[in-house]
Amino acid sequence: MPFQKLVNGFRVQPRKLFLIDGAGALLTAAMNILLIRFEEYIGMPVGMLYYLLAAAVTFAFFSFVCYCTNPANPSLPLKIVAIVNALYCLTTLLLVLVFYERLRIIGLAYFSVEIVVMTLLIGMEWTTAKAIMSPNTGGVSNL
Repeated sequence: MPFQKLVNGFRVQPRKLFLIDGAGALLTAAMNILLIRFEEYIGMPVGMLYYLLAAAVTFAFFSFVCYCTNPANPSLPLKIVAIVNALYCLTTLLLVLVFYERLRIIGLAYFSVEIVVMTLLIGMEWTTAKAIMSPNTGGVSNL
């Protein structure tokens, strides 16, 4: 199972997961800058995009700090990153629902893809954090 192979790899080198998360957050921030610039084609209010941009930059900073400091027990920071990402996804979903009538197809497609990709990342982060907490299982069971 490819998911389990990834979890096992990140269990051994969780630092890479912080790097991926930080890079993804920076990509999200960059995309939000583009979305602000082309708001009329997206439909999400600029004010909401600025909030999402600020959140993405903050999350990138936290992930890169975790990457650089390489915590001895990365399970808790990974869980924090997963929870914060989940809150970002829920916020994005709520904004999509609130502004659904206003969103253009490009905006709806972008936010839908972002939510799906982040949901996969959240699952990877959470599962890896649990696998790190259970080293005797080899990250295979009790996940």
